Amino acid sequence: MLFSSLVFLWLFLPLVLILYRLLPPPCKNALLLAISLLFYAWGEPKYILLMLGSITLNYLGGLLLARLRGRAKTAALVLVVAANLALLGYYKYYSFAGDTLAALLAAFVILPAMAEGGVEPSAGGPGLMFVYLVNVFNGMPGGRIVGMIFFICVLFAGVSSIVNLYE
Repeated sequence: MLFSSLVFLWLFLPLVLILYRLLPPPCKNALLLAISLLFYAWGEPKYILLMLGSITLNYLGGLLLARLRGRAKTAALVLVVAANLALLGYYKYYSFAGDTLAALLAAFVILPAMAEGGVEPSAGGPGLMFVYLVNVFNGMPGGRIVGMIFFICVLFAGVSSIVNLYE
């Protein structure tokens, strides 16, 4: 559900606001937690366990920070922030890093092969990859293995790009 959807604007938001006003103060935070989880589960239910884990991590981290003093408090804070950044890095940037690595590996094979064969860098497209590079790989000692690795990298780059497109 998007913030701009009619279901959110005309049903979800008014219902939450009415419930929030009717509940006593001690129950308001629990309502907002439950409604937030419902909202995110509505849009992407496969990440609800990740959300619960992150909430639990931060809640327990906050309780720990309230008890500690001095260097121990700083160390606990750094640990909790690092855990949050690790979660963010993995779920947000993992596929981006994989795409970049695949592109770099492909470039490290294509550019030297083009320089060796005297092909101009502007000559690109499918002919370069599926005709010229196949001939280059076949002419190299161990080229079939290097070619298979290269085309597997191209396959993974294509698949991860399609996955990113659907996300």
